[in-house]
Amino acid sequence: MRVRLYEVGERCGNVHWLDQLPITISTTTQGELCTGGSEQAQTRCVLAEDRGNLVIEACDQSDEVFLNDMPIEQGGLMPGDSLRVGTHALVVSYERITTEPPPPSRFRLASQQPLLPK
Repeated sequence: MRVRLYEVGERCGNVHWLDQLPITISTTTQGELCTGGSEQAQTRCVLAEDRGNLVIEACDQSDEVFLNDMPIEQGGLMPGDSLRVGTHALVVSYERITTEPPPPSRFRLASQQPLLPK
């Protein structure tokens, strides 16, 4: 399965080509996005194939991985989904090779900062 992650927003134009799965997605201390293992980066999530579907599993519990603006724990990705890893906004692209529905997603409750009195 060939997957392309297109960066949008301020990093628009960067394309990440993922031709071998599973693959880790991480960010460096400088905020750069890395695909594949790196000792200097913090792993944020893993993308894998499951019966022809692209699936994600978040490895970071600090609300750094979002699927369609919701904090994801694990689940299926569809072409056109928006994925945010750290400060990187991405659009997912791949050709689905199955008619099976993607696995259900499990989302986290987003941590919220306490409201300060006025």
